[in-house]
Amino acid sequence: MCSSDLVGWTGSYYGYRGYLKDLLLTCGMDFEFVGTRNENSEGLVDRYKNYYGVSGWRIEYLSQDIEEGRCIPGDDYAKRVDIVVCLIGTNNITLSRAYNYECYEKLLDDLSLYFPTSRKICATIIPLPVRDAYLTEEFCEDVRTLVVQKGFELCELNEGFPKPCTEYLVDGVHPNDEGYKYIADKFYRAICSEK
Repeated sequence: MCSSDLVGWTGSYYGYRGYLKDLLLTCGMDFEFVGTRNENSEGLVDRYKNYYGVSGWRIEYLSQDIEEGRCIPGDDYAKRVDIVVCLIGTNNITLSRAYNYECYEKLLDDLSLYFPTSRKICATIIPLPVRDAYLTEEFCEDVRTLVVQKGFELCELNEGFPKPCTEYLVDGVHPNDEGYKYIADKFYRAICSEK
């Protein structure tokens, strides 16, 4: 399950999903993306259309939808999810650090509760332009801490993101195609790595 507020953002190749799909197919992986959303999926075959995420969302909204079963259709949806890939938080960074920490911790607890047997890979957010750089770094520090504390896997998107980051963002927040390729490559490496 791809879970992110970037995953369905318009781009020439389905956000990072298209690039991630291609990378996973190249290594012979048999998979499907699952979720209750499929916007910006025209041209993808059914097994690669779905995801869960909404542009503009914050951590607490995703947590609520997990609790209310809106992410995956069906009563036993958690059994259909082998890997949860989670990238969220950009829309939270201007809120208080303590609030964001609490929300992210709750999200990880919800992922543990509702996807107990799934592998969980959580990512730091990508860098934002200089005016928000310190907020982004604080948020990423907390994500790293919580992911390790909860025993999840970390996908490091922030450190190593191509510089200057503005050349990889369409609007100062959402990645362009090169930015999405970077995200897909990092998730691909995380998925294919041994825990």
